[in-house]
Amino acid sequence: MKRATVWSEATRRMQALKQQSKSGGKTSGEQPQPAPALDLSKDLQHVRKIIVACDAGMGSSALGAGVLRKKVKDAGLAHISVTNCAINSLPDDVDLVITHQDLTERAMRHAPQAMHISLSNFLDSGLYTDLTTRLLAAKMHRQPTIIGLLIRRLLQQMTKPSKALNAMRICLSSAPTISS
Repeated sequence: MKRATVWSEATRRMQALKQQSKSGGKTSGEQPQPAPALDLSKDLQHVRKIIVACDAGMGSSALGAGVLRKKVKDAGLAHISVTNCAINSLPDDVDLVITHQDLTERAMRHAPQAMHISLSNFLDSGLYTDLTTRLLAAKMHRQPTIIGLLIRRLLQQMTKPSKALNAMRICLSSAPTISS
């Protein structure tokens, strides 16, 4: 339930920041607030199933799922499925649920294990772009770098640490460099 609360709070903050930028940095006469420093990439690393849900699961959620599905596919995130359904039909294995802000509490009761995003417009392309960017960043964070894999492999093959360090130095010194 904590992940759902954190994500909903992050969504509210993001929407407030968007409103601030549209109104010249102020909302209801308040001074602009600094951007929230939330790192959700660890939670997003495990997302495999996203469902955009609405009351009936056939109208607005289908349109929103279509927009997000295209963005996820274009980003090369083939391991993530994006579908739509009615809130009452949310499955137990959903990782992330996107609903209209008026329906989020109900969706959280049907899928308490999932992260939840509230939105005011199912066709908000900016929100889907931001989510896709975060999913892509989480995927990159999860994948080990080539140098990391090489170092791990060298350490596994070497019996003495000093030999492993020398092998890494040789390997890194012969790696191509980028000149400016």
